[in-house]
Amino acid sequence: MAGAQMLNYVEIVDVLCEFFEVAVHFILYHRGVYPADLFETCRKYGIAVKRSRHPDLNSYISEAVAAMKPDMEKGLVKKIHIVILSDKYAALERFTFEIKSLANRSPDPGHQRQGSVSISQLQDHLRAFLMKLATCEGYLSNLPQGITFRIHVEMEEDFVPASMGSEGSAWVPGDEDEIRVSNPSIVPLRTVDMGAIRVQMFVEEAGLHVTSSDDLIA
Repeated sequence: MAGAQMLNYVEIVDVLCEFFEVAVHFILYHRGVYPADLFETCRKYGIAVKRSRHPDLNSYISEAVAAMKPDMEKGLVKKIHIVILSDKYAALERFTFEIKSLANRSPDPGHQRQGSVSISQLQDHLRAFLMKLATCEGYLSNLPQGITFRIHVEMEEDFVPASMGSEGSAWVPGDEDEIRVSNPSIVPLRTVDMGAIRVQMFVEEAGLHVTSSDDLIA
């Protein structure tokens, strides 16, 4: 778009964090983690999206996204996983947003580093992400009853989230084994390159939907 103002690094992170919050609600609705009547319809990026009406769930999601934002601004967040778990806490599906940031390659966090997208172009990309997510029922198996979910953030190298250990922190140390999908099939969903940040979205589905942690033992 001629003459459009390109977003800088922090502005892109702001928009992405807002998108991640929308995407979590969207995934929970479309994968039936909670009853459909728990969600209301609103509009984002020019399309209808679903958002939970439950205050505690909404707070958990918004606080988790807010907690990861400082680390995203520093380029320290490598992957964001939304993991769907059975009633025995076995990972059935894992939606992953893989983030490649230029900020972690420089001592300067790059707050003024220009991206290659305007706000309008970025919203177009994010709308396409959501539209792809909305079709997931067509290529993923039905999920069992009693499922739940977890948000898991994977950091670059051995960095610890900035809020870890602070009072009221949304984060606790996680174990990769707890969110690993058994014998996964991987479905690539979409990739967008914004210059300063590149985001790839894909979903892993267990080869056979397990219903017990015992089913994960070879």
